[in-house]
Amino acid sequence: RAARVWNLGNHDARYETFLANRVPEYAGVKGISLADSFPGWEKAWSCFVNDDVVVKHRFKGGLYAPANNALWGWRSMFTGHLHSAKVIPVSDYNGTRFGCDTGCIADPFGPQFLEYMEDSPRNWVSAFAVLTFHKGVLLWPELVVAIDATHVQFRGAVIRV
Repeated sequence: RAARVWNLGNHDARYETFLANRVPEYAGVKGISLADSFPGWEKAWSCFVNDDVVVKHRFKGGLYAPANNALWGWRSMFTGHLHSAKVIPVSDYNGTRFGCDTGCIADPFGPQFLEYMEDSPRNWVSAFAVLTFHKGVLLWPELVVAIDATHVQFRGAVIRV
């Protein structure tokens, strides 16, 4: 019964735009839209978990985007555009909020990225974020980080997956 929200990203938009520009006569045909692959999911640019937490694909750019997202968004913000897996707290008179880049679920050096990245080095980390709330307040976000194909690190432990 949980809400299913699919935050659109630049690659999702690229897929739709590519098809629309090259085969406009297929507009409206079931299976052409990427959304057809996600029945039951609500498409959105942002998902507000509560008044203090926003999940979206990207907001600010650059190396310090997670910090700038929290700073300029005035909320804890979770994005995945950088694929870098980091949590940066931003504290001021209003308290502490978090900017988090959630990483990349895929293997950053997997074959699907070879041509796209032109076999260049990348600052990507295979990871995802876990958010825990206590009495409606977001606790410090935690990252689950892949060590190899069968192990992740979480809360200081190595877990076989």
